[in-house]
Amino acid sequence: MLCSFTHLFLVLGTVAAIQVSTPSGQYGIGSRQYILNHITPNDPSLGDGKFILMTIYYPTYHKATKSLPYMDPANAKIFGDAWAYPNGSLETLQTALQPNAPFLEVASSPHLPTLLFSPGLGNNGFMYYGLNSELASHGWTTIVIDHPGDPTLLHLPDGKSVAGFDINFNPSDTEVLQIYDYRVSDMVAVAANFPYWVEESHAPFNTSHYIALGHSIGGAAAAGAASKVNEIIGGINMDGAFVSPYKNIEKPFLILNSVNHSSDPFLALNDVDHLSDPSQKDFIDIQSSWWELLSIFGAFHYDYTDAVHWVERLGIENKTQMPSLGSIGGDRMLKIVSKYTTEFLNFVLGENGCIFTHPSLEWREVIYVNGSSFPAF
Repeated sequence: MLCSFTHLFLVLGTVAAIQVSTPSGQYGIGSRQYILNHITPNDPSLGDGKFILMTIYYPTYHKATKSLPYMDPANAKIFGDAWAYPNGSLETLQTALQPNAPFLEVASSPHLPTLLFSPGLGNNGFMYYGLNSELASHGWTTIVIDHPGDPTLLHLPDGKSVAGFDINFNPSDTEVLQIYDYRVSDMVAVAANFPYWVEESHAPFNTSHYIALGHSIGGAAAAGAASKVNEIIGGINMDGAFVSPYKNIEKPFLILNSVNHSSDPFLALNDVDHLSDPSQKDFIDIQSSWWELLSIFGAFHYDYTDAVHWVERLGIENKTQMPSLGSIGGDRMLKIVSKYTTEFLNFVLGENGCIFTHPSLEWREVIYVNGSSFPAF
């Protein structure tokens, strides 16, 4: 991976670098990639179903001394052509990632639960750099899971790439179920195998407790994996429909919606029958543990990805063919999602969680749609 980054710098030459987002925490952002051998029977994606890619974001005391490219040139061309970006513009986006940076010392590490993150359908894991780098800067470790053949093009550490679903792929109901199944299976496999990687790498990461989260179908997979893995102690679904058969996961669960996921989020207040996605009500109805459903006003589906930052950093808002972006803005969306994600993670660990019962003007875009009868404090 380092060789491909170096090559990209040579290609870009003197083009000005633009940071996608700037993490606010005290730590630098380390990253490592690992290929996990894992068989997916009857894989509906365009990969060969024999492995998955783990990208690990983690805190480090080292601070970045140079920027690294946000995406590889091939993906930049794919997204640029499909969404009408100016030629070469996406190649200017940069990150503060530090591949293979030193781990925190065990004694200094907060040893928080490890996070398992599953992207939206067809989305590359790097499209959630903003959220996962922000979490890492505050001490959290996240494993972002890419399934080869799912993203339109997945760039691997050895420089090779795996082609996947077309960027405009619209799955059938049968394909959705198949994709959901392998997303859950991927999360379960990572939770089972991560301890071996940690032992071999002498990393100070938690392998006894995980929290699952994801966007779109990745959020549904977070619920599915939480129902199967005892070590997963909670989960977050970011703007995703749930997939039947629904399970009572018996663990705290947070649902973050965009406004266009509810027919009317204000009518849905205390009445989930007004949710336009019936799967959410069906999932909620069988939960026996704490849950909360929040809707973010001004946010659309792709605002949970970094794509909202792409147009803003490049100064080309409303000049591309980007799908599903709302009016909230990338920086504000990232602050809200990071805040509520972190508050939930801490709530699972025993903090009071009062943010889930007391709306505030500071986070005025967050609509409190509904919650369980279990107190959040």
